[in-house]
Amino acid sequence: MPGTTLDGAVVVAPDGVGLPLVQPRQTILQKTTFSLFSNPAADAYLTRFRPSRVVVYGVATDYCVRQAVEGLLERGFDVTVVQDAIAGVTPEGAQRTLDELRAAGVQFASTENIVRRSAAPSG
Repeated sequence: MPGTTLDGAVVVAPDGVGLPLVQPRQTILQKTTFSLFSNPAADAYLTRFRPSRVVVYGVATDYCVRQAVEGLLERGFDVTVVQDAIAGVTPEGAQRTLDELRAAGVQFASTENIVRRSAAPSG
């Protein structure tokens, strides 16, 4: 999704090729199934860089987003879902997923909030 890609983003192919040695500002892990973890580089990336928080957005809320978030939570990560940058297959499925993710401790933010946070100087 070009509108969400930051300058200098690194794309890791679905076969895991392209895992960076130095953490870029944004990493996009391509996948071939609902699960982010179908990319063999996903766990290697998370182990190598151990991000303090992972931001998730995309479609579909009740499938791909759910599986990414659940996998990240299982691995002990703090997760933020960009609520205005997700969409479900069905309204009911999306709402049920959001309720379950909230109950699991997932944080939610708007695109504006995420962009403002990423533009702020660190340190």
